[in-house]
Amino acid sequence: RPDTKSDQLVFNENIGPFIKCVENAKRSDKGYLLIIDEINRGDLAKILGEAIFLLEPGQKRKITLRSGKVLEMPDNFYLIGTMNTADRTIAMLDFAIRRRFSFINIWPSAKQLEKIYDSNDSQVDSSVKEKALEYYNKIQNIFFNYATDDDLNIQPGHTYFIANTEDELKNKMKYEVAPLLKEYLAIG
Repeated sequence: RPDTKSDQLVFNENIGPFIKCVENAKRSDKGYLLIIDEINRGDLAKILGEAIFLLEPGQKRKITLRSGKVLEMPDNFYLIGTMNTADRTIAMLDFAIRRRFSFINIWPSAKQLEKIYDSNDSQVDSSVKEKALEYYNKIQNIFFNYATDDDLNIQPGHTYFIANTEDELKNKMKYEVAPLLKEYLAIG
């Protein structure tokens, strides 16, 4: 990165989380996992820089950076990137980036929502859980009746159905879920 604190422009090496995690993994026999949340919100090629070449499948897992430093990808390093496919304001990953990753769709489910309520340490009344599951199932039916295959990427996830009280849940439906349905599916 450029250092502009002095009279001269100097470029200093700046080791970020990716390289730090790779270096830590090389010194360990344990697995190292780096999670990049909403990976498609930034320009991944700029964020990872030359290190993006370490993610190329079937290629050598060693590169020489412009700084002269050799960076090698250890076998015990794992990278997971999450994406919110419902956010239409951000671009999808380009093909050069996409080929470096495997993609797994994780859809919301009533069973998972039940697990979330059952594992909640707070004493949420069972009526809230029942109402949440009722709303969840209604919304899923709306999606499967009105949505195209592409629209399934925008179905509301679990967080819209998690609440401590029925009033909180009703407000989420009214002020968060209903506007989503109106915008995404043109349902009035």
